[in-house]
Amino acid sequence: MVIVGKWNKNRYKVIELIGKGSFGKVFKVLDDKGHIKAVKISKDLLSITNEYNSMIGLSVFSFVPKVYDFDDFVLQEKAYHFIVMDYIEGNNLKEIVSRSKLEPKRAFKIGKVLTDIMYVIYRLGYKYTDIKLDNIIIDGKGKLYFVDFGSLTRRDMPTKEYTPTYNIGSWGMENGDIKKSIFFSITMVMVSLIGGKEFNPLVLNLEEVIDKVQKFPLNRREKRLLIDGLKGKYVEFNEYLSSLNSLIEVKDNGLDKIDYLLIASIVSFVFVTIFGVKSILSW
Repeated sequence: MVIVGKWNKNRYKVIELIGKGSFGKVFKVLDDKGHIKAVKISKDLLSITNEYNSMIGLSVFSFVPKVYDFDDFVLQEKAYHFIVMDYIEGNNLKEIVSRSKLEPKRAFKIGKVLTDIMYVIYRLGYKYTDIKLDNIIIDGKGKLYFVDFGSLTRRDMPTKEYTPTYNIGSWGMENGDIKKSIFFSITMVMVSLIGGKEFNPLVLNLEEVIDKVQKFPLNRREKRLLIDGLKGKYVEFNEYLSSLNSLIEVKDNGLDKIDYLLIASIVSFVFVTIFGVKSILSW
């Protein structure tokens, strides 16, 4: 199959399906210059337009794949809309955890990077409400990317997209506080990574998940962070980050390869002003 953009006339040869969700499918493709790209296709124009605008607005950050094209095409008399972006050679966290549980220290470091990313988005006046294993890819060099921005919206707008496992409200808790919801989602990501599986709120209640956390091979402080995050006890970013940092400090100042690469995922935050990006995102 070859996708031909209606307006920009660019052609993309479909190689394989690499992902799918509620609002679209993602394919690995070959462009006219022989470069591998990823194409997200959706029938929902509003959702995919929001995602395109989000990716363009956040393009100064290293955790966002570069976008090359935004167009639509017709297949069997039906209109489809698509975004062309970098193809990230790597695995999403769901694929990684399906092979083996993550070493706790590594999971906490990933949680730290996710929290830094969400803090930047929050400071811009936005929220990202679909934090989950499928949406987070680590490439072959250890760099972390988000690959789905359909859930990004202004903080004062209703939540549009979420996954029940990582949504605080799906576990019977109050979900009105944005920051508590963010900390819950990130905590559940870490719980899934350390536990080696995702937990379904239709099968388990929160106390049963907490009971499983109590049996993890962790020390008391590590268990406390996870349990407090699941119970919604963290209310501020600095409080949550401080707890995470206290778990991943390396006393001998030694950092392994993935330490450097995960840190590289957020280095750009230091060099980009919040207000400069906010003006871009004000579409």
